[in-house]
Amino acid sequence: MERFKRVLAAAAGTVCAALLAMGVIGNLFLGNTVESIEAEQNMKPVSALWEEQYTMEQMQTTETVLSVDSARQKEKSAERQEKLLENQVAALRMKRDSSWQRLQNSIQNLEPEEQKQMQSYTLLQYKEQRLEVLLEARGVTPCLVLLEEQQANILADEKVLAEQPDRIFDLVQRNSEYPAEQIILVPLKTENNVAG
Repeated sequence: MERFKRVLAAAAGTVCAALLAMGVIGNLFLGNTVESIEAEQNMKPVSALWEEQYTMEQMQTTETVLSVDSARQKEKSAERQEKLLENQVAALRMKRDSSWQRLQNSIQNLEPEEQKQMQSYTLLQYKEQRLEVLLEARGVTPCLVLLEEQQANILADEKVLAEQPDRIFDLVQRNSEYPAEQIILVPLKTENNVAG
């Protein structure tokens, strides 16, 4: 049995050696055909392939970075516009409030009938602030409400006004005595909106 294993191992080794020799000889004589020579000439060196792949990866990375930077710039631009609108509303609100304060200070020197008129203005001031809070709660932010005897002016971002005018009219009508034809929507313009 031991002898059989040795003979079998020797035969297997001989067959492998013969196959290997046939492959080497076949490649030497038959391997250099016209097609294989053309294929070798058309093949790029490995370093060129690596360089090409590296360049493509760099381009993809650059495109990704540029798209991320572009998204960040758009986001920053939107944030700047929002801050600009908030600043505009804050400045208008300060002007309105200082006017109300001057009126309140001058009320002491008025006659009783004029004081009643001032009380109606105080009521208007309360309604303005109340409507602002309600509108901001509904997403109309930033906004400013200026009420007069015959007109209600709602100042807000023109995008917001364009998106939900019915909601704004409804809210103002339900919380004040102004009919729809006396409610005026005034769009606030940012520098980009004015230029564009």
